Amino acid sequence: MLKMMRSRGVLTISLLVSLVFVVMYMYHKPSSGRFHSGPTKAHTALTTSFDIMEMATKNRFKGVKPAHSLTSRVALVRDYTNPYLMAYPGEVWDNGLMAWQIVRSIGDGVAETMQMKIVDSVTQNCDNYRKLVVDVGSHLGQYSMLSGSNKCRVNIIEPVYENLEWQRLSRILSNFPLQHYKDFVGACSDKKKLIFQGWMGCAGEECEKRNLVDHGDIQYATNTFAIDDVAKEDVLLLKVDVEGHEQHAFNSAKGLFRNYRVNYILHEYTYFMNGVYIQGSKEYVQKLYDLGYTQYLIDNENMKLIEVKKEHFVSWHEATDRVKCHESHKKVTPWCQENFFLVHKDSVMPKALEMHIQPPWKPE
Repeated sequence: MLKMMRSRGVLTISLLVSLVFVVMYMYHKPSSGRFHSGPTKAHTALTTSFDIMEMATKNRFKGVKPAHSLTSRVALVRDYTNPYLMAYPGEVWDNGLMAWQIVRSIGDGVAETMQMKIVDSVTQNCDNYRKLVVDVGSHLGQYSMLSGSNKCRVNIIEPVYENLEWQRLSRILSNFPLQHYKDFVGACSDKKKLIFQGWMGCAGEECEKRNLVDHGDIQYATNTFAIDDVAKEDVLLLKVDVEGHEQHAFNSAKGLFRNYRVNYILHEYTYFMNGVYIQGSKEYVQKLYDLGYTQYLIDNENMKLIEVKKEHFVSWHEATDRVKCHESHKKVTPWCQENFFLVHKDSVMPKALEMHIQPPWKPE
């Protein structure tokens, strides 16, 4: 009985601590910079009793109807150099596939993703907030939070305001210095007008081809930002995940590539979406080769990096399309995409990633 009472006492104290953090989050002004990185006694008390907990959070989405439950689950991310906390909407966590991906990403006794390994390795060199990471399409902030834990500055472009609210809660819970984050609420594009479905966007004739037209359930993004708008200096890592809008995102970074150096790029390569092949998808990848990047295909299942040389890219694309993007796949999943990690010719592959490099891809 005494043991049970002690256990309940620890649980009660932890929940009270979590509620204190939530109240501070509700009324804290992000620009004031009152919070600093590094664990505190309250932070330790919050994380030692259990790794995952539920807590109620107040609806403060500024008129935006929340798509998710107001129940938040908080996970301790403990597999990387500096542990931190991340908040997730309950419905996202409860969705089987998404929950599996989140658990893989944050480390809960399951192997990490290669993308998280890459981000952790690259951002070890942030030099106490002197280096900048740009996270385009940040969702709930898996990569931006990991970058922040390694003391990088992070500029974020994210079209879903609600996702940024969860990220801000994560920063407060983790005692991250908020002045090192800049949030740009909108879609990333070289187009001024964009139809945004909630997880992917398109412009002009693309929308009709991809069966994305404004039927009332699809909204125009309130803002669009060019990467050139948010990065006017050298960038340590540029991460782009925009579900088929990649060529427009990279087209919005012409000034950045012309005037500054982007050391590393992590991007999703989407070439098929909603029944059509995306025009221009191969072309923007070719431009990245021309800018001096070595491109590595990310094999998450086997934790490998496989170089795809410029002269083999079209052959690789055709082989991948034939093997992975076949008709039976399209009936189940209406998109085909791969992930790439790029290293600039004047940058070096982080030592922690060298063991994952495989021989270059070659056509059979």
